[in-house]
Amino acid sequence: MKKTLLLIAILFVSLNINAQCWNSIYDSGWGYTCFKIKTDGTLWANGGSELINGLIDPNTGGGYSITTATQIGTSKNWKSVSVAPYSIHAIKTDGTLWAWGSNGVGTLGDGTNIDKTVPTQIGTANNWKSITCMTSTFAIKTDGTLWAWGNNYYGELCDGTKISRNSPIQIGNANNWSIISYSGLFCQAIKTDGTLWAWGSNKNGELGDGTTINKTTPTQIGTANNWKTISTGTWHSIATKTDGTLWAWGMNRSGSLGDGSDVIKFVPTQIGTANNWKSVSAQNEFSLAIKTDGTLWAWGINDYGQLGDGTTINKNIPTQIGTANNWKSITAGNGFSTALKIDGTLWVWGRNDFGQLGDGTTIDKTAPTQINCSGLDTETFETSSIFLYPNPANDQITIDCGNLTNVSGWNIKIINTLGQEVFNQPMNTQQYVVPLNTWSDQGVYFVKIYDAQGTLVNTKKIILQ
Repeated sequence: MKKTLLLIAILFVSLNINAQCWNSIYDSGWGYTCFKIKTDGTLWANGGSELINGLIDPNTGGGYSITTATQIGTSKNWKSVSVAPYSIHAIKTDGTLWAWGSNGVGTLGDGTNIDKTVPTQIGTANNWKSITCMTSTFAIKTDGTLWAWGNNYYGELCDGTKISRNSPIQIGNANNWSIISYSGLFCQAIKTDGTLWAWGSNKNGELGDGTTINKTTPTQIGTANNWKTISTGTWHSIATKTDGTLWAWGMNRSGSLGDGSDVIKFVPTQIGTANNWKSVSAQNEFSLAIKTDGTLWAWGINDYGQLGDGTTINKNIPTQIGTANNWKSITAGNGFSTALKIDGTLWVWGRNDFGQLGDGTTIDKTAPTQINCSGLDTETFETSSIFLYPNPANDQITIDCGNLTNVSGWNIKIINTLGQEVFNQPMNTQQYVVPLNTWSDQGVYFVKIYDAQGTLVNTKKIILQ
């Protein structure tokens, strides 16, 4: 009876995961990971493990790669996420703020400088609305107030000092902040009255005020009051106005501004004449955008295929990617891109050396590649040529490759439901026995088998009892 219930549990977990679809996506700025929230409110991540856990492995000085989406914790009420190189901030549907990762300059905002390896609630406030983080963190509450903490090297916390803060401090007294984007060097923000404000580093004109002078307090950019969306790359900014026009300014290396040149722009400059731009996302030296007709566009550096046009050739003007007209949202990462279509399907392309695309490989993709609704999809035991037994297991698991005669160089990884890699060993034999007594706890695990080229061959779900 006990085994029957466990087998039912396996089936239930499999059906539950496969039925879920992606709701929102969040790539890291300078890092190599991608976070995603499903429609059931669960949080998932793939890429460099030091980013998923928020910390560099102290034993190796680096991390390992998680090449398929793995659930973080068990909470089902995540609303939004912001991913920095070594820290993560997230807001839940109840308005509470959570953070984990590196905390050396108080980046997490919990009042300490102690690293956290699991999501930790920041304060007790339950009115957090949006957040953006890199080495510093900025957030807006539902009352329209703006808050900041973390690194203050450029005076970006706007408190009149260059002293880092390890707990949230309010920036000014305004209560009409609506949107904020932080590149790690400078901030761009839009107020509810449609005005645009910026502060931080400005050596490449990225603030858009016509100068190269750093600003330590929010400074209004121009007089326009119809700004709608804003996104900051490392040294440039992309924005749209309520009239659907597209604007860019800052460094223009590799054509990241999209105006057909490589000339720095010190003030917002209109890109083309189209008036149907809907949303934008900028990172490093490239930009992505969606029009109101659902088409996808990209421009800038393309060394990893992050533009998605099937090449690695830079583009200095907006270039349509494919012919699909059902794109819903996009986000630009560090050399890679992630997007959702209106049907809830997830698509990725670009750099993939840390498994940041989540397709089970570490191979770059130069065109949008669909990722199954669950990064943990598994084959049934009946249809696969690779078998695991016993399942559920107590002392050991045997991996049997059946009629696959050449498994030289193959590798086995086992990941738990928290996204932690608990086992990683070469295979090299058709039947491989995995002992369970050194690392196992009761619960669900995912066994991933890779061939000699590092390509994911098979994923199996197992239960340890």
